[in-house]
Order: sequence, then structure tokens, then C-alpha cells
Amino acid sequence: MAKLKKADLELLAHSDGGRINMVDRDKIKDPTSRQRLEENGLIDPKGYLTDEGKKMLDSVNAQAEQLLVGIPFVLGVHDKKVSEELFEIAWDERKVNDHQIITDGGALFLGKREGRMSQKVTFPEVYIEKLFHKYIDGAAGLHIVYPHTLQIAALHGVTVVWLTDDKQKRPVVIQLKYLAYALHKFKNVAFLASDEKATPIRVFSKGSKGIAKSIVGLIMPVDVSKTMLRGIKARKDFGAVNGL
Repeated sequence: MAKLKKADLELLAHSDGGRINMVDRDKIKDPTSRQRLEENGLIDPKGYLTDEGKKMLDSVNAQAEQLLVGIPFVLGVHDKKVSEELFEIAWDERKVNDHQIITDGGALFLGKREGRMSQKVTFPEVYIEKLFHKYIDGAAGLHIVYPHTLQIAALHGVTVVWLTDDKQKRPVVIQLKYLAYALHKFKNVAFLASDEKATPIRVFSKGSKGIAKSIVGLIMPVDVSKTMLRGIKARKDFGAVNGL
């Protein structure tokens, strides 16, 4: 049997009337998903869910509902696998102020593109320079934040992580794929936030030869006003905030 991918489960979750959608391109992210679902006995040749497919759908929906509410972020578990999305989107690679950086417009990291980051894009130089001067060279008044809650913006939507300070009073949201990549690429990572709204999270790597003050990246926060995200509050049942 072929190993299932995230796109396969999303196609299964979009099933209607016990049958997967085989014509809507917005819902078919991977043309080979149908083949894998059928090979795993989850659908029949006509696209109807089998008994096993219905059980899998119930499981997927149950997990998704939990994520809509939010579950405790567990360091070393939820960030363990770097999202394949990072290797499917286009990255700009260049030197700025004698530092090699990569950016996709949603995050910026010190270093070179990895081999699987095959797609390229070029952002205006003024955009990159602005990020450096304002958020790296001018980094000040920051406080440390820790991964707290894992959540999805909407059913089958973007997976995000709420970061907050040790008192759980100043939450900020970033996409999980960027957090996982930062933890994968750098050692002794910490995340620094500003009280100023809509400013990037600084990725700090203790002891590294960072861009400025050991800063090795920037991650743009998610604008929660434009999503279906449910807010979080300080929660005793989540225990202490994860330290890094």
C-alpha cells in the first residue's frame, strides 16, 4: 500500500455524500491522491468511501475539531517533521549586508536554500533592506515567547502555533511550518516578540554567528483578524509554557 499524504486526507475530508470530489481542482491538491486512497482501500473505483474510508474520515474530523479548539504544543513532537510545504513554495536567495539569506515573503532565515527548495522567486531589494534595517539592525524592546497552543485556522486550513510569554498574557500567532524549520535548522533557538502589532517574530540562536545579536531569522505573524482562529487564554490544564 502507498503511504498516505496530507493532500489525500484533505481530499477524503472534502467528500460529499460518501464520495470524494473528483472534479473540483481547488479540492484536489495532488492528482495522485485518488490512486493512493483506492490502493489503501479507503474508496472504491467510483470514488465512494468504503467502510474503512468512513472510519478514517471520522478520525480525521475528530482530530481536526480538536485542533480548531487548540491543543497543547508539545516541543519535540509537533515540530518534529518539517512541513513539505516549505519545499514546494518559491524562495529568494541573496546576500544582504554580507549575510546569505533566504525568504519566501512570510519568513526570512539566515543561510542558503536547501536542495529541495527548487522553486525560485525574486523580491524587490528595497523590501529586503527594509526588513533588515527595521527589524534586525533595529531590534530592541523584545521579550521571549514560547510555543503554547497548536491550532488550525479553519477545517483543513493552515496549522499555526500560538506563542506567548511566561505569564500567558501576550500571545502572537505564527505558522507551524516556519517554527518547525527554525528548530530544524538552528540550535538553541528562542523566539522574541515585540509589543508592537504586525511586527515579525525574531528567531534567536544562542551562540550562533547571527545577523545581529544572534538573530538568525524573522517570521511574520498571522493576522488573526482575518482568519477563523479561536482565541486562546491562559489555561492551567496546559501546564507550564514550553521552554526552549
